[in-house]
Amino acid sequence: MRISRYGYKLLLSSYKRALSLLESQTGKNIVGFTSKSGFTFRMNMKTGEFGVMRPNGVVETFYRRPKDLTAYWTEQVSRHHMDKI
Repeated sequence: MRISRYGYKLLLSSYKRALSLLESQTGKNIVGFTSKSGFTFRMNMKTGEFGVMRPNGVVETFYRRPKDLTAYWTEQVSRHHMDKI
């Protein structure tokens, strides 16, 4: 697969944003937990950014959810059996 320079810059920018969110501490606008299987979940309740990182540090998921942030976050917590916030 070939990625244009613009596409590469966009991909790199998204990856950096994902790491910034997933490696951040919870508090203020950032909510998060670690699942029983070691996956890290974070959500920025102000921007709607949501991410999941595997136990080995690989970004699994990162996207922006524009609506229903609280309901979506509550669903993720209940679905993945939260260990700690």
